[in-house]
Amino acid sequence: MNFLTIAKTVMSLLPLIIQTINELEKAFPVSGAGAQKLDVLKTVLKGADEIAEDTKDGTFDQMWPAIVKIVTALVSLKKQTGQ
Repeated sequence: MNFLTIAKTVMSLLPLIIQTINELEKAFPVSGAGAQKLDVLKTVLKGADEIAEDTKDGTFDQMWPAIVKIVTALVSLKKQTGQ
């Protein structure tokens, strides 16, 4: 999978990722549980990938590192801005 394909796919997932982070923070407002919340996000996205008919094997695994970096940046920004 090339860079542009991964970037477009991850960017299209950004609203869903942000919404999921917000929902996880509301449901589990526990400090220090970031790894567990990230694991839940991975499970949700992986589950969707497994039932999607338009993805190929390995697609999710190729995108996951980029998603982790985005989530880390978003959570850091939320903490810095008090959101």
